[in-house]
Amino acid sequence: MHILLHFPGQIPPSGYGGTERVAYWLARELMKMGHKVSIICASRSRIKELLPAINFMPFGLKTDYCTQISIDADVVHLMQIPADCALPDKPYIYTQPCPLSFRYVVSTPIGD
Repeated sequence: MHILLHFPGQIPPSGYGGTERVAYWLARELMKMGHKVSIICASRSRIKELLPAINFMPFGLKTDYCTQISIDADVVHLMQIPADCALPDKPYIYTQPCPLSFRYVVSTPIGD
């Protein structure tokens, strides 16, 4: 399966970066499982250096996001929904990064 990951930041991060680390680990593990992985992320990312088998596409350099997601991927995993583009016309997953303070907002047990 060809999986396209979209993350707006630098992968892996040069310092702190929880979501950035998750994106890197996800790409690495999907590749180990035998999937073809493409990733759209910041041009300063070192993903190609660390995981050379991954198709690295820096966003905003050669083409816009909408054009980049039109590649032959079977599934698109968005870690941010770009404001300048409609949602993909193919199956997609959207992971909402959760702010740390969110855990204090949701305190009612499910089923009560």
